Amino acid sequence: MNQLSFIEDWKSESFDKIIALYDSVGWSVYTKNQNELYTAFLNSSFMIMAKAGDEIIGILRSISDDVSIHYLQDILILPTAQNQGIGRKMIDLALNRYAHGEAFISYLNNKFESKGGMLPFLSWFFLKYKFVPVTTEILKSELEIFFATDLTEDFQTYIYN
Repeated sequence: MNQLSFIEDWKSESFDKIIALYDSVGWSVYTKNQNELYTAFLNSSFMIMAKAGDEIIGILRSISDDVSIHYLQDILILPTAQNQGIGRKMIDLALNRYAHGEAFISYLNNKFESKGGMLPFLSWFFLKYKFVPVTTEILKSELEIFFATDLTEDFQTYIYN
């Protein structure tokens, strides 16, 4: 693979290359109306593309109010470039851009969507602890118990860096 670069200026690229990446991952529902996809790109708060030479091999698109909310909308990696850490790097770049927001809670909400997201946990957690300060370790432990999963890697990535 050529030298990997990450760029935010998606308008410097041919939109046909972006369309091709969406199609390569089977997201053709987005490319059926290219004008709508282009408008979605224009209205996105943050975009980053991963490139290997002249080829676009990844795209991350997100929306934010730039105060407290950051929503990762699209993360696409060319099938032949998947499982190489490119998506993780793009997520890290987006989270660094919006580090002031609630990215970790949003991430956990998506991670546990099949279990109702974070709302059931947060309701239980705030009832249990009320206004008592808790450490990060207590929060981590309670999350792990509630969702019956190990969150060491998640906390390492998002909290402890």
